[in-house]
Amino acid sequence: MLLTLFDKQMDLSELTFEQQHSYDPLIADVYNKLFASIHLSENWVHDPKEIIDICNSETSNFYLGKIGKYVVAMATLIKPYDSLSHKTAIIEDLAVCKDFQNQGIGDNLVLFLEQEAIELGASRIELHSSDLRVSAQSLYVKHGYIKVETKLFRKSIT
Repeated sequence: MLLTLFDKQMDLSELTFEQQHSYDPLIADVYNKLFASIHLSENWVHDPKEIIDICNSETSNFYLGKIGKYVVAMATLIKPYDSLSHKTAIIEDLAVCKDFQNQGIGDNLVLFLEQEAIELGASRIELHSSDLRVSAQSLYVKHGYIKVETKLFRKSIT
């Protein structure tokens, strides 16, 4: 559910983050808005199967941020995997509804995900962010993330 203008003044002390174990079709519009902010496309339409797959994944946890019964944020935490001298977790798809940005929700979500990663045994967290998501990058830097000078290479194999 999206909040009305009046509801936007809700108390952030009610903010919670909950791991999702199933897809909720009642909030399809919210998923679209959150994914639109990640993909920088106002008309993004999510694929419910992708969310179902993440909810059922053994390697990732999918979280929604809520104020009361209203969804205002989401993120995926890829569970730590072994690499040389590190157990690395990855934060993916972190988004806060546009109307609720710059109110501390992103800060709280990052701290929550970091704690989850620590509890899962991570010694390092990585994330990727488009150069166009300037406010997201500012959030990450604020929380101590360092931009690593590298190029990400990707190949789709399906």
